[in-house]
Amino acid sequence: MWLVPAEWDNCKTEVERLLYLIKNMHKLNKNSKPYPEGNYREIFEATESENLVAEDMVLYSQSLERLNSMRARIDYVAEQALLQGIEKGMEKGREEEKYLRLPT
Repeated sequence: MWLVPAEWDNCKTEVERLLYLIKNMHKLNKNSKPYPEGNYREIFEATESENLVAEDMVLYSQSLERLNSMRARIDYVAEQALLQGIEKGMEKGREEEKYLRLPT
């Protein structure tokens, strides 16, 4: 079970920050410390415009987490594909170089 830190500055992980926000959302506003840091601006804006309750807040944060995870996976796959393409291109270049080398 997660223990929610009493102060924002004591939150060390992303999970602790999200739990802190969910627990304390009713007393936070744009002047609160998490808002200017920018990472959670969407959560503040969503709660202001939609008046989300705690359960909705959890679902919203989970949705954001899944979206970020999906983006990270896509970035990773794209990077791996690029590296694989570079490696194949280099192998092909080495093969072609063997045939093009002139005897000395």
